[in-house]
Amino acid sequence: MNRHWALLIGILLTIVVFSPVSAAKYQEITAGGLCDHEIDGTEWHFIINQIDEVGNAPLLIPVTWGNGAFTEDVPLASFSEGGVAHYVTTSHLDMDVTEATAEIYADWGGQFNLSHGPACHPTAVEIVSFDARDEAENNTFPAIGIGLVILLGVIFLAMGYLNRGKK
Repeated sequence: MNRHWALLIGILLTIVVFSPVSAAKYQEITAGGLCDHEIDGTEWHFIINQIDEVGNAPLLIPVTWGNGAFTEDVPLASFSEGGVAHYVTTSHLDMDVTEATAEIYADWGGQFNLSHGPACHPTAVEIVSFDARDEAENNTFPAIGIGLVILLGVIFLAMGYLNRGKK
C-alpha cells in the first residue's frame, strides 16, 4: 500500500512541477466591424478603446486584406482622451480587410473595431440544393451495416460474460 501512495505522490509532484504557470501578461484581440463600419473610401481607421494609459496601447496592429493576400503592420497614429488608440492606413483601399489583430495587456476589457473605411465587397455564395429524402434512400446500407456491427459486438460481449467462469 505504501508503494501506491509513493507513486501517487510522485505523479502529483511531477504534474505540479512541470505544469505551466498561467499568469498571462497579454491577450490577443481581433477587430470587429470589418463589414459593419462607417463608409469612408479615403482610409482604414481602427480604434481600440478603454486602454488605461498610452503606454499600454499596442504600437502596431497587423491588418490583413484579401484573405491573406496582403498584410501590413499599421502603427499607432494617435491616442485620444478617454483611452482610445487610433490606427490609420491608406493601403489597399480597393480590397476588404479580412483580419486585424493586436496584442494588449491581460486586464484590458474594451473594444477593438474598424471605425471607418471603404465599403465591403460582398462575396459570391454558391447555393446548393439538398434533399434529405434522396440521401436517406441512397444511404440505407451504411445504417444497416453499423447496426449489424453493434449487434455483433453486443453478442460477443455477452458470450464472453457468460463464459467467464468456464475453462
